[in-house]
Amino acid sequence: MLQEELLSSLLTSLPPPSSIQQESVANIRERYLTLQALYPEHLIPALDLLDRNMVEFLYHEDQGVEVGAYYVRSTKDKPTSRRRNANYSAERLHEIRISAWTCSCAAFAFAVFPSLEPAGHDVSDHRMQPMCKHLLACLFIDRGKGAGWEKSYQRRRVSLEELAGLAAG
Repeated sequence: MLQEELLSSLLTSLPPPSSIQQESVANIRERYLTLQALYPEHLIPALDLLDRNMVEFLYHEDQGVEVGAYYVRSTKDKPTSRRRNANYSAERLHEIRISAWTCSCAAFAFAVFPSLEPAGHDVSDHRMQPMCKHLLACLFIDRGKGAGWEKSYQRRRVSLEELAGLAAG
């Protein structure tokens, strides 16, 4: 839980890159460097997802209670076949549930179940919580509320049926 507290503390203190003031650059740089040290392969791709507005929060509100999840679009290269429509886009949606600390992408699954360690090496106390670029991007939004990240994603109210359909795949 210490790692999650550290991450939350870092993210709540970070403004989005577009609103950084010159006098605070050194202070903010240290926080981004800490995040880069913690998540070297995820930080830049997560910020790229936010920069390209690839994150959406879909929710259903019933009697004042919001239930929802983050969805991140991940566009792959279009197929090379000339028979395919030129506008073809192999778009995937990855579902992220921050309260459960989970993402539906393969990278997150591999982070949850890493390869087996050599015999005699118990690393269970030293393992980081599983992470992927999608989850980290959503954590920037969720933990950084009020810091200006709201321009980096869309919020959309949907019916309960649509939310259930997306969750079912």
